[in-house]
Amino acid sequence: MLNELSINVVLYMVVVFLVFAFFLWILMIRPAKKAIDARNAAIKEELDGLDAEKKELEAKIAEAKAKSEELDANKAKILEQTQQEGLKQKSEIIAAGRAEANKMIEEAKARLGSERQKAVIQMKDQIADLATELASKIASKKIDAANEKLLVEQFFSGLK
Repeated sequence: MLNELSINVVLYMVVVFLVFAFFLWILMIRPAKKAIDARNAAIKEELDGLDAEKKELEAKIAEAKAKSEELDANKAKILEQTQQEGLKQKSEIIAAGRAEANKMIEEAKARLGSERQKAVIQMKDQIADLATELASKIASKKIDAANEKLLVEQFFSGLK
């Protein structure tokens, strides 16, 4: 009887355990498994979304780098053009300045030559007038050598 009772008790315990395991499976493990599966799916979906965003950002970074390199190339090209234009304008300004300076020098030389000729003509006229005046004074007085020297000295002292 003890053997029979213990087999019955063992069988009863196994049946109770199986029923309990079945209800545990239905009530706890299946929902927990579904929740875990749903969470895994959500995580996988989120990771896939992040991977897609990462690829988009990498593409945008590559595009930005390409634009930056293009802008750098354009910047260098514009800078070079600006420097060339500046050098050209500098040369033009210097050439114009030199031409203007040369023109001014030529005009000054022409004016100087003209003024010089006028001065020479005035001096000739004054010399002629003085010579005429001296000759008329000499002619009006009786002149001897001492008198002539005195007359010339008086004449030149009157010029000063």
